[in-house]
Amino acid sequence: MVYRHVDFRRDRPEILVVDQLEGARDHFVEVFFHGAVGAKTVKYLGSAVAFVWDDGSTVQIQVDTDAPLSWEERGGWFSPSYGVKLPRPIWVATAEVRLSKQFRWKLTALGDLSEKEVPLKQSRS
Repeated sequence: MVYRHVDFRRDRPEILVVDQLEGARDHFVEVFFHGAVGAKTVKYLGSAVAFVWDDGSTVQIQVDTDAPLSWEERGGWFSPSYGVKLPRPIWVATAEVRLSKQFRWKLTALGDLSEKEVPLKQSRS
């Protein structure tokens, strides 16, 4: 059983997603993050990854969990209309965990992703 809570506020360029996994035994967990067309993938030290576009716009994905987590880049596609497929990247977080387990995902917009620039300190540690 998965319980998901999403917190989004307009005063900050971030989304917090909390996944609470309940159950018994060990389970293999995969969580998919699909980038938009034109994004490139960047893996930071630690448990952070990002999608980056040529104009400098960035969406950073961080996770807070005690589970041993791995990131894998996969190829995907987006179809804007019938018969058209445009490539796009996918980050997949994987873990072998004993339930119950919580994952706290923080997606942060860095750079000019909107009409209104929001000053942020970019963390690339």
